[in-house]
Amino acid sequence: MRLFLYAALLCAALSADASYVTPSTASTAGGTLVYITIDHVLNCTAGNCTPIVQFDGIPSSDVKIEGYNMVTAVAPPHAKEAVVKVEVITPSGRETIPYPFAYIDPRDQVLVPFTFKSAPGYGGSSWSTELWVHNEADHDVSITPKICGGLFGLHECEDAPLIVAAKSSLLVPTGQAFYWMVPGTYYSVPRADAAQLSFDLRLLDETHPETSATSIPVVRVQPRSKLVLLNVPNDGHGRMLLRVYGFHSSFPVHVYDLDTGERLADELLEYWMPTDIGGGPTYPGFAAQSSAIFNVPAVRKAHRLRVEIESAHPEFPTFMWAIITITDNVTQHVTVITPAS
Repeated sequence: MRLFLYAALLCAALSADASYVTPSTASTAGGTLVYITIDHVLNCTAGNCTPIVQFDGIPSSDVKIEGYNMVTAVAPPHAKEAVVKVEVITPSGRETIPYPFAYIDPRDQVLVPFTFKSAPGYGGSSWSTELWVHNEADHDVSITPKICGGLFGLHECEDAPLIVAAKSSLLVPTGQAFYWMVPGTYYSVPRADAAQLSFDLRLLDETHPETSATSIPVVRVQPRSKLVLLNVPNDGHGRMLLRVYGFHSSFPVHVYDLDTGERLADELLEYWMPTDIGGGPTYPGFAAQSSAIFNVPAVRKAHRLRVEIESAHPEFPTFMWAIITITDNVTQHVTVITPAS
């Protein structure tokens, strides 16, 4: 019901003032073809004039008339990410488009699987994470977006972008949970600078500071339809936890004996399962967590495992990733298993 109400309000807004731009974003590098519709006749036809289209006061070098109230314009380059004004200028006047238009840097999402501070664990233990981002570029790079948006338009994000200065490193503050039961968070890396950035995530056992930190992979979001985790040790001396990240509501999980190939257990892994380590924000996407599948009697007897995780809709690959952590009951040492490439 709420979605229909939003749609009705949006349609009402567009009908009340029908001047708009499609698409509503362009790369800061320029070159995006933009369609601009005016809510009245342009009074400017091909042959007798050419409209001027400005983006934040910068004129487009390629403007064409497509109809009595529509023009196309190639967005010029812009120095930075920003919400800007789009104007169409003809002999009959100047039309300012009332809906926001934004310049953005093309970005890739990066998943940081854990992010928490002094989270309680098994047997009175306490855990935290430490995330460093290293920037080798000769300019500052933001790892969170400047432009946010929703159903009613684009705007500059309320929080200032998180900046990693040129040729330096940043200790990223530990986030507060958005979905409190879900571990991890996502960062948004400019595609042009991705090769110059590296992430260093460490899992720390605060109750045993003498032990070394465990390095946890940070992964770039990409579509997958299946994950395979090989050579999972199963000697019964540690707590095993499987986390699956993605955009589906559930994931079919299958466990095999690595040596014999025998299929030992199946589980449909749902969201919001409990975990032995607390969590921080995850958005977009979610994480499912479970240890129950490793307690199946047939699984407990095998020495080494192969774990396969399928997409709920393999015909439409979307982002999914998984990690198994095995925490030794005595030493609290954490072993990490990630999908085979």
